[in-house]
Parts: sequence; structure tokens; C-alpha cells
Amino acid sequence: MTLIISHRGNIHGPDLINENRPAQIDLVISLGFECEIDLRYDNKELFLGHDKSDYQIDYKWLLDRSDYLWVHCKSFQTLNKLIAINSILQFFWHQSDDYALTSRGYLWTFPGCNLGEKSIAVLPEKDESKKNWNDESLKKSYGVCTDYPKIFKEKLI
Repeated sequence: MTLIISHRGNIHGPDLINENRPAQIDLVISLGFECEIDLRYDNKELFLGHDKSDYQIDYKWLLDRSDYLWVHCKSFQTLNKLIAINSILQFFWHQSDDYALTSRGYLWTFPGCNLGEKSIAVLPEKDESKKNWNDESLKKSYGVCTDYPKIFKEKLI
């Protein structure tokens, strides 16, 4: 069974108003999905937000949801902080790499790149070769991170 991960808390496609919003992440988790979030460590505080520090949270908030979160560290400072505290979170950092290794040994895999059994296919809806969203390589990967988790759940499970 392929794991379905909501990208930034999205359910039915990109939703800039609700992305990375703590209440939206809790909603996604309550619907049975895991969630990729964007984490920032700024001025000794933790924030959710893709391009800026939008929602302040604390480490306990992350730990309480640690079984469901895939933490995208948005800066070196954020990555370094999670490494320094020996975090149990699933986290990673990347820029434009085809693959990024997560703290638990999964391959965060960009659209169009080869997939293996430990791969998380990131935004496969952006890969022209997988436009039918029912590609066999997706079914063989460990998981899919998508803006459309409900559609992928229907197609892949």
C-alpha cells in the first residue's frame, strides 16, 4: 500500500490561504493522511511557512504530531537545529536536488526522477508521464506527496 502525504496540508489542490496552517494540518491528519510541512527556525523560534515565517509553533506541537509529519527544513538553521536536538521527527532539506535523504532513510524524490521502494514521489501531478495519476511506479514507491491526496488515495489504494 502506498502512503499518501498531503503537501503543506492541501486536500483538493493548491490552497495558498491554508497551506502550512496548523489547523489545516490537524484536519489533514484527522482525515487519515500524513502531511509535509515547511518548518523555519528564526530568532530561536519555530514557524510554519513556505516563503516566510507565517505560523509560530512550539516543538511540542511538532512532537505531538511526529508520527504524521514530514518536515521540510526551509533553511540550514532549521536543519541544524533539528540535528542538534537529535529530533525524532522525519525531516529533510533540499534545494533543487533530484533526491534528498530524510532523517529516517527515505528518498524525497522530485517529479520525473526514478522511484524505488523507499521513494516518496513528490508532486507526481507535475510529471507529464504520470498525468493519469495511476502509474505503476507510484504504486511501487513507499509514498506520494501531493496537493491532491484524496484523488491519489482513490487511485493508488
